[in-house]
Amino acid sequence: MHADKFSTLEEGIYLLNHSVGRPPVSAYQQVQAGFIEPWQTLTNDLWPRWIEQIDEFRKATALLLNASWQDICPQTNLSGALSKLLPALPHTPDRNVIVYNEQDFPSMGFVLNQAQRAGFQLRCIPTDSDPLDLQVWDDRLDNSCACVLVTHVQSNTSVKVDVAGICALAR
Repeated sequence: MHADKFSTLEEGIYLLNHSVGRPPVSAYQQVQAGFIEPWQTLTNDLWPRWIEQIDEFRKATALLLNASWQDICPQTNLSGALSKLLPALPHTPDRNVIVYNEQDFPSMGFVLNQAQRAGFQLRCIPTDSDPLDLQVWDDRLDNSCACVLVTHVQSNTSVKVDVAGICALAR
């Protein structure tokens, strides 16, 4: 389709469809200009340049998501972001359950296991359940839920879940 817009492989067919995909050809020039050259040429005041780059990324992401750029906080990955969000969850004995899907990327479960140290209980939707079936989610939701972790696309199957439907149930 647009294979010429992405870096080429030495041989074979590329079948991965997740975040570790082939970079666009234009990425090489952007990395050179935005990352390599500043480190090679700027000796002072490099930090303000990095902050500007991060803010530019936040603004572009906000435009894509129709959000305010001040509300965008880039993270290296989802599990890193989740590890920062969990300590901010309100914790009460009657609302201490976190619902998640076992089909999420495995590191999400590892991070959620740490929430148990803070007194949260985990309620898992097992792999043999259909994450597209809203009843599967509804069966695990009740007033004891403090949080529902929903990832839009399942990492190993590329299945898109109904985020809006799950959020409506959670509310």
